[in-house]
Amino acid sequence: IGVFLSLAFLTSADLSGANMFGADLSKADLAGAVKWTTDQFEQVDYLSGTTMPNGVKLRGDDNPDGPIYEVWKAQYLAKQGNG
Repeated sequence: IGVFLSLAFLTSADLSGANMFGADLSKADLAGAVKWTTDQFEQVDYLSGTTMPNGVKLRGDDNPDGPIYEVWKAQYLAKQGNG
């Protein structure tokens, strides 16, 4: 596993160039994070319960009705006109 950032509070973080390979971002709060790509999130090992940069909270044990990452990504890209 890469870096362990479970439960990290990373709101408004600048993620440009961040290597997320193998990271655990479960339950991390990334709301408002900037300069990120969906390719970076593809490298993450754990995203359960993570609040994504656009404020959407992914499915996790405390949010069973949230979208899984793949659904979030498809919806996000569609809204951006890239899906």
